[in-house]
Amino acid sequence: MSEVAKLTSEIVQGSGIGPLLFLIFIDDLIEHLIKNFGVRLKLFADDVKKYAEIVDTCSIDQQQCALD
Repeated sequence: MSEVAKLTSEIVQGSGIGPLLFLIFIDDLIEHLIKNFGVRLKLFADDVKKYAEIVDTCSIDQQQCALD
C-alpha cells in the first residue's frame, strides 16, 4: 500500500475517483447544452463533440453562446 500523502490540489492522475468526478462534472454541461441550446452531443472518454444545424444568423449566435 502507498503511504498517505497530503494533496495540495485537485484529484491526482490515475485516482480511482477521478473518472467518477469527471462524469459528475460533465453531466451538468451536457444537460445545460441540450436543454438551453438544442445541440446534439457525442461523448467519448474525455472528448465532447457538439453538433447543430445552422439555418440563419440567429442560430449562429445561439451556437456561439453554447460554445462560450
